[in-house]
Amino acid sequence: MKFSRIIQYNCLIATFMLFQLVCKSSNNISYITNYLKNSEVQDSIIVKDSSNIDIVNIKISPLRILFGDLETNSFAIGCGFEALRKKNHSFDIGLYLLLHENIIGAIQPFPQYVKKLIGYYFYFDRKNYFLKNKEQFNSPYWSYSFETYFTFSKPGYSLESLSTYRQLSSARINIGIQKRFFESTKFIYDLNLGLGVSHLFAYSPSDATVQALTIPLFNDNYYSTYSASNILYPSIHLTIRLGYVIQE
Repeated sequence: MKFSRIIQYNCLIATFMLFQLVCKSSNNISYITNYLKNSEVQDSIIVKDSSNIDIVNIKISPLRILFGDLETNSFAIGCGFEALRKKNHSFDIGLYLLLHENIIGAIQPFPQYVKKLIGYYFYFDRKNYFLKNKEQFNSPYWSYSFETYFTFSKPGYSLESLSTYRQLSSARINIGIQKRFFESTKFIYDLNLGLGVSHLFAYSPSDATVQALTIPLFNDNYYSTYSASNILYPSIHLTIRLGYVIQE
């Protein structure tokens, strides 16, 4: 219990610090850009480089918030931020806190029941937009991304003393589109489909056996459960995010 609380406190602190950092960075960028645009040294190299950040938006993942790690009866709290640069590319980063017992319950898409759960989900997405004008948010794009989630849980089918650590990491190449809902609004949606490779590692301290790394695609005799896994496999992933432009 104490260890679980420590993880929870650290995740909360990390989420709060990320939110503060991005908000402060957004304000500072806006101030510096406006100052340099109004200054008398606009022809200098510094001024030309100062407006690299063109648009900043905040995003949420509805499925992640409702279903957490998409495998257990969990939910998530968090958000992401995207900074769009004038050279038609952006950096999209997000952090979510994963918690136990979502409000959807019975219609969980992958109902792996756990008694307790705490963890985090992190993603990084480097996007390259096909359109090079100022309407990049109404543009298709391709990107490469990395995401990982870590959870500490107690499966519902086990004894109270059994705990499970799980980490799923993925690297993918994506193709997608990001657009405003209407031309005059700041609300946007972001859809992409990605293909890549994922690694799942699950371990229970009560079981001294650590599974050897296997690739199920080439080995039919592998062993994998919720509390004992070490597999590398190809993955296809659909991402749905909703956002709001907070600077442009």
